[in-house]
Amino acid sequence: MTDYPCGRDALVATIVVLGIVSPFKELTISMSDLQRNMINYMVVCVNDYADRHGLSYVETFDYLLRNKGLDFLEDCYDAEHTLSLDTALDDLDAICKRNEGLVA
Repeated sequence: MTDYPCGRDALVATIVVLGIVSPFKELTISMSDLQRNMINYMVVCVNDYADRHGLSYVETFDYLLRNKGLDFLEDCYDAEHTLSLDTALDDLDAICKRNEGLVA
């Protein structure tokens, strides 16, 4: 089995976000339902954020990673996933701007 330096869950999230596999396709790597739900939610947020700002999915993933947007989604998942997607995207704009992001 390959040892991934960033951890298998991070690798799976990256693969899903980059569109290599569908987030709704059964993944072969074992993870909890919560982890799977978080990844699916993050994929939706990344994709919709990309569409909102006219960026590619890869550019958006990189932007959110650099400006702490992905950390925010992970850390605040419990609250954020209960809000509307527009509210979550607005929150991402605010977090990224606070971390010197320029898209919003």
